[in-house]
Amino acid sequence: MGATNCPETPRQKMIQMLYLVYTAMLALNVSAEVLAGFTTVGNAMNKSNISLQAKIDDNYDAFQKAYDNNPGKVGEAWNKAQEVHKISSELENYIDSINCAFLCFLQADVSVKTHDADGTAHAVSMKIRDDAGNYLVDSARAAINRYGLAVITKPDNNNDGTRFFLGANPEQNDSLADVPALNMKRKIIDYKRRIKEILGDDADKVKIPLDVETKIWSDHNKQWAPWEIMNFDNTIAIADMVVLSRMKSEVMTVEYDAIKELYNQISANDFKFDKITYVTKPVGGSGYVMQGGKYETEVRIAAYDSKTPFTVSANGVTKTSDAEGAVILSGGTQRVGENKITGTIYVKGNDDQPQSYQFEEKYFVAAPAAIVELTNMNVVYAGVDNPVNISVPGVNNPKINVVVKEGQATFTPGGKPGEYNVTAKLGKNVVFDINVTLDGAVRTMGHGTFRVKPMPTPLLTLGGKKGGPVTVSEINSYGLRTQYDENFTFKLPKEKLPKIKSWTITIGKDDISGTGALMNHPEVKDRLGKARNGEKVFVDAQVDCNDGKSPRPVSLSCRIKK
Repeated sequence: MGATNCPETPRQKMIQMLYLVYTAMLALNVSAEVLAGFTTVGNAMNKSNISLQAKIDDNYDAFQKAYDNNPGKVGEAWNKAQEVHKISSELENYIDSINCAFLCFLQADVSVKTHDADGTAHAVSMKIRDDAGNYLVDSARAAINRYGLAVITKPDNNNDGTRFFLGANPEQNDSLADVPALNMKRKIIDYKRRIKEILGDDADKVKIPLDVETKIWSDHNKQWAPWEIMNFDNTIAIADMVVLSRMKSEVMTVEYDAIKELYNQISANDFKFDKITYVTKPVGGSGYVMQGGKYETEVRIAAYDSKTPFTVSANGVTKTSDAEGAVILSGGTQRVGENKITGTIYVKGNDDQPQSYQFEEKYFVAAPAAIVELTNMNVVYAGVDNPVNISVPGVNNPKINVVVKEGQATFTPGGKPGEYNVTAKLGKNVVFDINVTLDGAVRTMGHGTFRVKPMPTPLLTLGGKKGGPVTVSEINSYGLRTQYDENFTFKLPKEKLPKIKSWTITIGKDDISGTGALMNHPEVKDRLGKARNGEKVFVDAQVDCNDGKSPRPVSLSCRIKK
């Protein structure tokens, strides 16, 4: 923060920038954990999308067989299913192409390290832009499909995403702007409208999670922010790609549910099937879960007789289907990494004898990890509010509770989810746990330690000067004040600024002591009026910095200039 009464110089701005770089270097380990979390989530989501696509294809195959057996009965629903498939594929391909184009925009090539079975490392490189700068989208798609989000060279890049998705002036965009984020938003809105038109009176039976119309309140900008700003303005590159994977997953989920509803509109027991296809889908739509949490998957078969329930055996448990023809199974979440639920579906045939069908459902379990980042400094200053961000991937911020174990401090929620203010009393360290509530149980997701320091000693100014020549007029105008060094970027409210408790001013050989405003003291006014050009002035003061530490001495010297 620059001096209160002086404009920032280019040098001050440069120092502030260097300090930000230094702070970022101190937070490098935390940032690496955040980026690794995004990579894990994004790659797991891409794998889940591949699995979901296979299930969608199975549903279309079953629908095709029903149509082949009785076109007159199934024809209308089948035509609607084909329209759903057409518009869903178009939107999915568009999102996928934007994802690949964004990677080409970020970098000209992909360089990753792979390992053989024996651990031997190999460097793999491939160009995703030609010599003329044209995007090689197919090469980018192949790289993402093979190596996942490890292809991003600078995953924490938070500038290029804004320029690519929102253009050079995001705040000036209107709803018709030709930028990827708004184009995608318009396509999604149109897609939702067409899905509802296709389903007709049954549209309310299909949940459509693609909410891009609702605005979200931004405390930073003090206004309602649209979907595109909240998702792509100043966000890091890897987060942008995870958002695109999520949007694609939601489109695929809508397609899956729409086809299922269209299939339910026909009477499955009117047809003979030579094969029963099973369908499993994670409850809640995600195959990614926190360690120690709860994972459930829904098992269905593509055709069933509502009067003849089926049974499912998995993980030593046998369950019978409900009235909707579904069985909910629970999977373990203690082992980090890919997990599976394998089991057998038993369906009675026409001869009343059960026929068995094997199934397998994969899901990903992530280890708990709390992320703590101080906003302004790498320490906590005593007696003032220190902004800090606290989050736990996969857990809603309102469920987070910070418990202080050592030291004296309070954590007060800030204006946005995940933002807190830490107010600590003077001491060595503040040690705390980060707890969350999962499925009714309190779990510790991580720990944190902040060093507590007293506020830095401020500088004295006389007549707005830190030393050197000063006029009596300047002293009369500005008096005696305090300010922090220009490198101290912490913003303080007025009531937390350092206060001068007492002072002694020496003009020539005369000493005058007092409290309060310097220029309210009649002896000081009288002596300054008699001061000669070049006469030395010394000031000693006691300053209270509101941090619980005793007032500290500060001083300055200058000369009278006439």
